[in-house]
Amino acid sequence: MAALTGIGAAEPSGGAENNLAEAVRQLGNRLDQLAATAEPPLFKRHLISVNAIAHSEAARAMLYAGSDPKAAEEALGFVTQLIEAYGGDAAQWNTYLEGRRGLVLARLSGRDGTLQFSIVRLPTAWDPQRAYPLLMNLHGAGPASPLHYVAVISLGVIPGFLAQAGYYVMPYGRGNSSYRDIGEIDVLESYDDMHRTFKIDPDRRYLYGFSMGGSGTWRIARRTPDRWAAVAPCGAGGPGVHPPAILARNVTYLPIWIYIGEADPGFAGAKTLRDTIAQYGPAPVFTSAPGLGHVWPAQTHADCVAWLLKHTRKRPDKFAFVADTDDHLGVWGITMKRDIAVSPLPEFECAITGNRVRIDSKGTAGMEVKLGADGLGLSGAVVVTWNGAKAYEGPAATIELGEGTKRRR
Repeated sequence: MAALTGIGAAEPSGGAENNLAEAVRQLGNRLDQLAATAEPPLFKRHLISVNAIAHSEAARAMLYAGSDPKAAEEALGFVTQLIEAYGGDAAQWNTYLEGRRGLVLARLSGRDGTLQFSIVRLPTAWDPQRAYPLLMNLHGAGPASPLHYVAVISLGVIPGFLAQAGYYVMPYGRGNSSYRDIGEIDVLESYDDMHRTFKIDPDRRYLYGFSMGGSGTWRIARRTPDRWAAVAPCGAGGPGVHPPAILARNVTYLPIWIYIGEADPGFAGAKTLRDTIAQYGPAPVFTSAPGLGHVWPAQTHADCVAWLLKHTRKRPDKFAFVADTDDHLGVWGITMKRDIAVSPLPEFECAITGNRVRIDSKGTAGMEVKLGADGLGLSGAVVVTWNGAKAYEGPAATIELGEGTKRRR
């Protein structure tokens, strides 16, 4: 352990850059040593992830040292914290199993091949063979460095209530991306990674966040409402929460809790969000805190998680969807064709009575409909009516509506 001490205590020639290079070397050696015998494989992945992120961010800091001389000093501080952590009980699997620390799970982005990651905390008394709820928490704006998040989590700074009932996951989301574009993709890739890595209860998945994370929650939830049992966009009242009002049609069946401090600059915007959603369906739960500004009290965070976990996902008998992007074209197994020359906001409404499905659409030339377990969840003989005319009768297969409506399988 002697090699793990003394980093940053003195400045050799070359300053922070040389110190950073030496610190990363020592951290890498320690993490390689731990990973060589780490069990289970999940712990090994965590150790390799921390190592990869530390090396990647240290290399970035040194590359840009000429234009940003403080970057190496900041990275050195984070790497020093990691050396201290992995010289102590961060090197012990039981601290993660007991929920005292979070796992860092890195992955290569399918969009651009870059190294991205999520912070994951295991449920209490974790049994890998059991399916647990998934709590996806989108973080607010903060330090841009990925090493900040990795170092903080390695020190064990996670509220204790978060993962008692399920997997808690915080995607990095490209830092301060506001979960737009590539940031949204990161969240959904993290979602997919969680499903590949763990057994997730498909009917108990939850999305929430505060501030930038609250705005991101609303942005993603309105495009993927069928994935979640409930969502909570909290502390979100800025311009990012106000898309075309018609998109609120997408969430009429989704339980939503909005929290905001009454002295928060976004208070009026949060009320507008509530009222916009209420135009198309039940008003979301709206909780305001008198006298509080843009803050997220620990008890309110705990109350939010408890409220989310009360809900179970269920396919509604009536729902609608409006698409504003080519990446999200439908829900519950119904996927529209989108041509912005026809309409930038194609939409459909679906009503299900027994095994009879009625779909009415605008602005789209057709759609794929999964009638079976991988979509609407029907079985046996199904009758589909599209825009007032009978379009299909047969088994609960995947069908295509449009020119030459056909059954695919």
